[in-house]
Amino acid sequence: MKCLPVILMCLAAAVSCGGGPKGPSPVKTRAFPRVSAPAMIESREEMVAFMAEHFWDAFTDTAKRWYSDSSIVNGVPVEEVESAVGLYVTVIEGAPREVAAKGLGTLAARACAAERADTSSTVLETMERLIRKYLYDPNSPLRDEDLFGAFALALSGNDVLPEIRRAPYAREASLCSLNSVGTRAADFPFTDSRGRQRTLYGIKADWTVLIFGNPLCGACKELMEAMSADEGISALVRNGRVAVADIYIDEDLDEWRSSASSYPREWINGYDHQYKIRTDLVYHVRAIPSMYILDRDKTVVMKDAPQERILEFLSEISENHGNN
Repeated sequence: MKCLPVILMCLAAAVSCGGGPKGPSPVKTRAFPRVSAPAMIESREEMVAFMAEHFWDAFTDTAKRWYSDSSIVNGVPVEEVESAVGLYVTVIEGAPREVAAKGLGTLAARACAAERADTSSTVLETMERLIRKYLYDPNSPLRDEDLFGAFALALSGNDVLPEIRRAPYAREASLCSLNSVGTRAADFPFTDSRGRQRTLYGIKADWTVLIFGNPLCGACKELMEAMSADEGISALVRNGRVAVADIYIDEDLDEWRSSASSYPREWINGYDHQYKIRTDLVYHVRAIPSMYILDRDKTVVMKDAPQERILEFLSEISENHGNN
């Protein structure tokens, strides 16, 4: 969690970014417009909530029309807009989930309003592209399916988009709603490496690291090596406080069996023998490894999170456990 001064410094840097392109320009441009927060805001929580809702107000204001093309969005150079998107996503990460989701819904509505007011505006297409890049791309370190789902849901219900564009957003919003943070993860059966029939809910531990992976996947190997090399995390697994369940969800079982011995001995290594996870869309697995953190009750704490966040979370558990 960031303290209020750091948040304010970051926001101050973002809302006055750049001052526009260097040198003469054939069209009138502007810097990304400054966000003015009410003077009575004193706490970090109030500031983040305000920025989640109002960060884009001046940029998307339709009272004045600004030039737009592939390099300029509502009068602002596209690289400055992308910097603002990156900072906005970082800021709303620190907000309550409902506040962040509401802010993204407001952004979608304002982008659609800009499109309605001026069909030559590139605000909507730019926001569609950048929010997808930061929150939904499987390689983004800031990805967050739940928050992208809120953005997609807002777009799916806005009639400024034709039905042919709204329908894919409705489907993505539905998929992103699976196993959201704060809900209980969907249970499923699997067969472990010893041939035993098990279920996710049958795993007993304070924390469960659920991984959908493949023993031949390079990124999966890197994750396995990183977790095994961390003595604090390994100790949590050995003493049973953390369970790691790595589940193979593809169909080539010979491939899985040939490499099954490469998993750490303390891990729960299994495969989806009913192929339910992919075919029944029990989980929305877009790339592997896809990693979740679940608590004792199998409530989702982290969803399809980047490896760095998973390792940081487990390291914090290790440090806290060591101090008990």
